[in-house]
Amino acid sequence: MKEANAQEQNEAVTAEERETARIELNALEVQLKKDDPQFLMKKKMLVPVLQPLFKTIPPSQWVEKFQAAYRAITEEDLEERMKYVLATQPKLSGCKLVRSPRDPKALMLVFDPDLPDSYYEDSPEPSY
Repeated sequence: MKEANAQEQNEAVTAEERETARIELNALEVQLKKDDPQFLMKKKMLVPVLQPLFKTIPPSQWVEKFQAAYRAITEEDLEERMKYVLATQPKLSGCKLVRSPRDPKALMLVFDPDLPDSYYEDSPEPSY
């Protein structure tokens, strides 16, 4: 009887820890979406890698591990991912990968393959 009660308490604590970790991850996502225009691409790279890890570590470490992995993504990693997406998605044939004129660190897909790269590099910043 005592073992069953202890197990129920453990499960309740674990469920509460998981919920707290999810809330913290969601809050982190909101902040990163606001601060990093490439957040969604980075998230798509990280989630499949981190999900199995999260099953083996305490929920209290999820945010820390996500942040560490997120910070470890380089511009080269993002560029390789974009090239992979372009190569494997038939709907994107004819597109090319260029640097954003507003943010040289940001990559963007261009849907008009006939325009030279210099068009996008030299175009004025749009005013909204």
